[in-house]
Amino acid sequence: MQEPKEAQKEEPVTIGATEVVVDVIVVDKKNWLVVDLAPTDFEIFEEGVKQTIKSVRLERSVEGEPKPTKEGQLAEPPPAGGAPVAARRLPNLIVLVFDNLSMSKQSQVFARRAGRDYVESLAANDRVAVFGIDTRLFLVQPFTNDKKALEKVIDQATSGTSQQFASSAAAVERLLQSSSEGGPAAAQLAGAEASTEMNAILLNTLRAFERFEREIQARATILSLLSIIRGQQLLPGRKTVIFFSEGFALPADLSLQFRSVISAANRSHVAFYTIDAGGLRLESEGERASQELNVMAGARARGADPTVVTGGESMLGRAESLGRMNRESVLTELAESTGGLAIRNTNDLRSALSRIDEDTRGYYILTYAPTNQNFDGRFRTIEVKVNRPDLKVRARSGYDALLTSDAAPVYAFERPLFEVLATPLAPHDFAFNVGAMHFPTASQAVNVSVVAQIPAGIVNFVEAQAAATDKKKKDQEEKKVYVGELGIMALVKDKHGMVVRKLSQNYRLTSVADKLNDLKRSNVIFDRTAPLTPGAYQVDFVARDAKSGQASVARTSLTVPAPQSTVLRISSIVPTTGGDTLRGQARDENNPFVYGNIVMMPNLTGKFSKLADQKMMLYFTVQATPSASVQAKAEFLQNGQVLARAPGALPAPDQTGRIQFIAEFPLAPFPEGTYDVRITVEDGTNRASEQMSFTVVN
Repeated sequence: MQEPKEAQKEEPVTIGATEVVVDVIVVDKKNWLVVDLAPTDFEIFEEGVKQTIKSVRLERSVEGEPKPTKEGQLAEPPPAGGAPVAARRLPNLIVLVFDNLSMSKQSQVFARRAGRDYVESLAANDRVAVFGIDTRLFLVQPFTNDKKALEKVIDQATSGTSQQFASSAAAVERLLQSSSEGGPAAAQLAGAEASTEMNAILLNTLRAFERFEREIQARATILSLLSIIRGQQLLPGRKTVIFFSEGFALPADLSLQFRSVISAANRSHVAFYTIDAGGLRLESEGERASQELNVMAGARARGADPTVVTGGESMLGRAESLGRMNRESVLTELAESTGGLAIRNTNDLRSALSRIDEDTRGYYILTYAPTNQNFDGRFRTIEVKVNRPDLKVRARSGYDALLTSDAAPVYAFERPLFEVLATPLAPHDFAFNVGAMHFPTASQAVNVSVVAQIPAGIVNFVEAQAAATDKKKKDQEEKKVYVGELGIMALVKDKHGMVVRKLSQNYRLTSVADKLNDLKRSNVIFDRTAPLTPGAYQVDFVARDAKSGQASVARTSLTVPAPQSTVLRISSIVPTTGGDTLRGQARDENNPFVYGNIVMMPNLTGKFSKLADQKMMLYFTVQATPSASVQAKAEFLQNGQVLARAPGALPAPDQTGRIQFIAEFPLAPFPEGTYDVRITVEDGTNRASEQMSFTVVN
């Protein structure tokens, strides 16, 4: 089962421009913004090494007089080292996010009041959007300055059900579409008459549910935050997200995904301001965890086995989970790592909201070219200093040294894949097949599908932890389950070597013991589609087994032709030996390989066996006008000489003008060797053609 979750001498991969951009907020000891600094006032360090600053710019969101920095005085004049940085004014973009997965009814009231207070202080240049997180992410209000509309949706976002969210979100999506054509002790769980064993059963039940709940909540929140970041990445300037939440526990297997949120936020210049909607707490998460750890220590002293799995976790695993259950620390890390603020343990949010509001009014943008030009995917720390006393600086903590023109966030599993591509000698620990094909669309755009087939046998499978229900059943081992993980990534580079698309997937493979060999004999299929403009491209693929670290790199070239006609276009010719039937799966109309109820599987080797295949199948699509009558002609060539021709009529186009066709030819007439096939289509006025090579073997 596949669960989506990425020697010749090669030049290290360099992705995009090499300039790093850092947003910087500077405040005095009274937390007033300081907006009169000169470029010479700043210093920036990467991994402790001082960098040369290329530019410094001040961004202001509102006009107005500077706030006082000292009692009764305005900001000090700039030092002799230079004039103040000139200001540029941009719209002030703020996103309010209400995490209803974590908030109690009382916390929702607290968050509602804070959200309304914040909206009341909006300036003319502020634009606010509102999201709610429940079982999914809901956009309940696009960017607006309408205070009454914002107050209304804040009330809804902090009191509505998922169904109300869904209704509101659907209405927003329609508007956007039309306008534009995102543990307690066991004794506490039962009455005094309950036995220890009964209490243990109840405790294990709660523990198992708690474990599943932690993972579900964390995963939903992480994916929602990534989506919010992704939706803002192309907007100019520094973006502010005010996140109302009681936090979430972070399971070990989701810690890397959480780091992806921070990485994506830093790449997209999104600063998180987290507000603990629980307000002033009488007991901290850490204190509750300490109490349970003390109970476990007592059980261990009485001879309990810490390795026995109960409720899905052993005592050792539970101890590790408790260390990750401090939900407040997750909010703090998210804020501090992205250059924002964490507001917690207070019921008075007016001063906190005022600080957030001040931060949105002005910030500096610093740029520098790193002295270390080896972009190997590792995290690099950034420290910004100013040479005036008593000033505080807030900036992101660092960045992943992966520069790309593709604005997609860099996910945690991609980092080792980038490191593989950055090595001078491309590894080839195993063989796998790759391909890239272009397909025209009704909108005149061209979609490119990149495909890789990796033998599942190269994946290192390990036995998953057995899940005995209690100590008495420890010897009654459940059926063994094996787990493996495979990361795959494709970088599409233009003729200048610039990465224009980054496509990736992390696969988690699971199998019971008696089915493992069958899984190892199959292929892991990586298939991603992205739009590209006409031109010549190279696609670099990398596949890596997470357990062993073994990896391989493969490359292929692709030409997206400029259309000979805007009304008649043809796709790549895709050799295939058939496909898989869709059984109970939703038909993906955007997948160019879906043909009826079949998903076509490209033959990436380009080889046909006369014995095994007997016939050759060639799949292609044509984009024409819906009323067109299209004729096709296949020509087979060897060494430039035409050996045979096969004309015929194509089916009528569908309502979008698309024609899908599979041409079949017997292999018997072809002697062993390499050939070309050219397919030409005509509609009476226009003509388009495509050509590919293939090999026939005995």
